[in-house]
Amino acid sequence: MPVDFSRNEPDVAIDQMIDTGYLFKILEWMADWLAFRNRLQSRLIRYEDVVTRFDEIVSELCWFIR
Repeated sequence: MPVDFSRNEPDVAIDQMIDTGYLFKILEWMADWLAFRNRLQSRLIRYEDVVTRFDEIVSELCWFIR
């Protein structure tokens, strides 16, 4: 990561992430992981699920880790 995005205002940092291609590469990695992951050895946890079903998600994650 050649640019220190954290030193700038959010709108400037997002512009830099877009301009340098960093944001695209991160989104590409996430899409690839989602498409090709091993469903038995990984879990997909959405932010919305954590917010709406926190206890259930944490419990499921604990069982998965064990």
